[in-house]
Amino acid sequence: EPFTNYDDSDAYRLAKEEFEEILGDSLFDLTKLRQIKIIAKKLPLNPTTKDLLEIKKFSGCNFLININSKIIKDQMGSSSHNSPSIGTVTKYNEAETKIQIYDLNRLELLSEATAFGQVKVTKRAEDDESILENLLDYTTPGEKLALKTIKKLIRKYDKYRQE
Repeated sequence: EPFTNYDDSDAYRLAKEEFEEILGDSLFDLTKLRQIKIIAKKLPLNPTTKDLLEIKKFSGCNFLININSKIIKDQMGSSSHNSPSIGTVTKYNEAETKIQIYDLNRLELLSEATAFGQVKVTKRAEDDESILENLLDYTTPGEKLALKTIKKLIRKYDKYRQE
């Protein structure tokens, strides 16, 4: 399950679907081991050698994939149509995702990749704000931006796809 600072059910589902496309039935979901309480409910983001050894022992897997996805800023939500009454205002929606792949045979970090997404809108008091612009002036909210960074990063691993 991804480490997130937002509702991670969408992040979990997306990450699982994307990695299943690449790894096929080689992907093993650790929630199965959690059901019989062999593996801790939440693994550490940066597991120790002892953690990796335990995961290897109980899962029989060769690799562990950790995903850390966070919304850094969500100043606009999904709408950016508010203009300042005086001056200029800039608002951001930002998200970052990091994927770490650990080699459970060597008990070490094998790969680490990061993706960053940002939406920036600058409004000035003198900007013309027609009704139509207000209706169509939407941005990507922080959570959707975070999900996009997850998808983008996982797709970088597509060269390892199992046919």
